[in-house]
Amino acid sequence: MTFPPLRNHMTALLVMLALAAGLAVLDARPAAAHDALARAVPAADETVTTELSSVTLTFSETPLAEFANAIALNVTDPSGASVTTGAPVADGTTLSVPVEVTEAGLHTVTWQSVSSDGHTISGTYTFTYAGPVAAAAPTTPVPAASTPAASASAPAEEEAPTSAATHSATEPASSDLIPWIAGATALAVLMLIPVIVILALRARRRKKAETADPAETAGTEE
Repeated sequence: MTFPPLRNHMTALLVMLALAAGLAVLDARPAAAHDALARAVPAADETVTTELSSVTLTFSETPLAEFANAIALNVTDPSGASVTTGAPVADGTTLSVPVEVTEAGLHTVTWQSVSSDGHTISGTYTFTYAGPVAAAAPTTPVPAASTPAASASAPAEEEAPTSAATHSATEPASSDLIPWIAGATALAVLMLIPVIVILALRARRRKKAETADPAETAGTEE
């Protein structure tokens, strides 16, 4: 009975282990950069001189639709009042919200989205509005007794989206464990390579010793 050379098998095994270790190290690299805001209309620091009916943001990748409750877009005027007139609308990589500007001056855009890699991203920027101003809606006098009740209910309505966004933002954080697991796998593979090399060298020496013994025995008998 004949056996294939041990050296060829060990060489192939070492090559396969080296490739596996390299792939594990590549998988352990930090995740690709989060999605980013690619374009905004109006742009940051822009002065708008025409009528403005909406604010539109374009991202480098499509936000994750399953975390829609963590996506937000709001525009406030110089006094800090919101000028948005509806909920944000996502369409592919764009996110827009309707606005009705009632005051000229510096406006602030605040946004939050969920990157395609599962992480929450957010940002803020300002632009100056110098276009036509919509007439503010007339206010109806409210009895003094009802004012505290209205003021007390406002914080509760504002806090609800924040808690939902915080809950959603914590869900994708588990993906941070993947690079650590891949790194541990790569380290284990790399630690096995020296052991395999030592075993291969010992097997090779043993084979040489067994091959040399018959020749020495024949010389002794003569």
